[in-house]
Amino acid sequence: MVNINPKKESESMNHHTHYFKFKSQYRYVQAFWEENELIDRCWVPWDWCETKFIQSRNNSIVLFQPTNNTMHAVKASYNHLNTQRTQLYGNLWFKVNNVEGTFDWEDFDLQLSNKINKNIRDKIPDPVRNFLKMARSKILKTDEKVGGKSFYDFYE
Repeated sequence: MVNINPKKESESMNHHTHYFKFKSQYRYVQAFWEENELIDRCWVPWDWCETKFIQSRNNSIVLFQPTNNTMHAVKASYNHLNTQRTQLYGNLWFKVNNVEGTFDWEDFDLQLSNKINKNIRDKIPDPVRNFLKMARSKILKTDEKVGGKSFYDFYE
């Protein structure tokens, strides 16, 4: 991502890219993505993550390889009539789209899962449903494995 905003004061405005890490209680989503590489990564609620870095410096660049823990987002709150947020970004890693399926963030929301109507719940594949039930219960022993990882790999 290249940050090339036209005004110097843009550095102090609230319209920059945040680079995130999942909060511990939501790392099960990252674990699911790691074990399901052909499932498209969805947007998740802002409050599921914590900001590790904000790219606010003008004329700066950040390069990162997409992985399950390289999340980024923008929550723009500024008067765009004074200046515009200008970012360039591109994809240097993927030449072919191998995505075989998608989930929305609501599919991962354990608090909403009890409110999902039965018809929708029945469409969630059994491996995903079982994984979410296990993550919700948090009654795993340290030696139990999910996708080759122990419970404490998900929840530090």
